[in-house]
Amino acid sequence: QNVPVPPTLFIFMGNFTKKKLGSNSKDMKYLGSLFDKLCDLLINKYNNTLCKASDFIFIPGPNDQLIGNLLPQPSLIPSLCKQFIYNSENGKIAVHFQSNPFRIRFGTQEIVCFRQDLLQKMRRNCVIVPDLTQTKEPHQHLAKTILDQSHLCPLPIQICPLYWNYSHSLNLYPSPHLIVLGDTHDTYKYLYQDCQITCPGNFSISGDFIYYMPSKRHCDFSNVNAGH
Repeated sequence: QNVPVPPTLFIFMGNFTKKKLGSNSKDMKYLGSLFDKLCDLLINKYNNTLCKASDFIFIPGPNDQLIGNLLPQPSLIPSLCKQFIYNSENGKIAVHFQSNPFRIRFGTQEIVCFRQDLLQKMRRNCVIVPDLTQTKEPHQHLAKTILDQSHLCPLPIQICPLYWNYSHSLNLYPSPHLIVLGDTHDTYKYLYQDCQITCPGNFSISGDFIYYMPSKRHCDFSNVNAGH
């Protein structure tokens, strides 16, 4: 709130509840009420600061959308975000509900954001063990794999079913400038072939998040408990 220049964009990645909710009306109303409370908090506390200067993006996590295990995931359904949509239409807040993954074009830079427990899934379905003599860091092997394969989730169709009409959204050719992998893994960043891959960590458990400055192509880590 006291930052001289507020961030241009906030990106919130699911899961938005600790417990996986079902498709029944009770669970849907509960999730909708949580989004309404968040909207009220932003409008009431940051109406003259962040709500005027920043945009807010929400993308679903693996447990937030009722379409099974398909990728890409569509955006959150409007019935869950009524308060946000109402205030957005009245100009009180700029909010966008995007698919998972989604892309940002900032000037000449392309940024890809993807919420998936990808490292765990890739290690569980690994066929050839990575060469640990090169590096023992699993996230570096993950970064090399997805960029060399030019695909965000290069797994067999029985492991990762695809919605073929939109499967092109998972392609990584040409390579973007930044890939944000919303994973449950600890924070990391790694530069490979002029593409920066970073994981913001688990905000709900550790309070970790990242901030990115496109003008410098600089990505850094922060924490809500560190006073930043």
